[in-house]
Amino acid sequence: MTQTRASQTFRSLVRTILAVAAGDATVGYRDGSPGQLAPGTQITGLPGDWSVVTSTSAASSRISLALDSARAAANADGRTRYAAVLPRAGATYGGSYVVTDLDTFSDLIREAANDE
Repeated sequence: MTQTRASQTFRSLVRTILAVAAGDATVGYRDGSPGQLAPGTQITGLPGDWSVVTSTSAASSRISLALDSARAAANADGRTRYAAVLPRAGATYGGSYVVTDLDTFSDLIREAANDE
């Protein structure tokens, strides 16, 4: 699949933002996530048990596909956490959507509560 310049820029900026957040310059990406169900790029090398897939389509019907793609990539990599990153119209890259399911989010809240 040929990516547009905008989608390449989005993928690269998401990788950079997550690398900075992780404090790890080795965070990278690979095109064509394992078990991919929707076009996207998997962000690799994140700390913890995260699997993140980027997608440049924010349409509602595509959000489910992007999250399914992230879940499939996580399963293929033996990871339990996953999220999809989608652009937000009119927002900076940092204002992009990060989407996960309620079970995953609940786990994060539970862990945060246990850390306090």
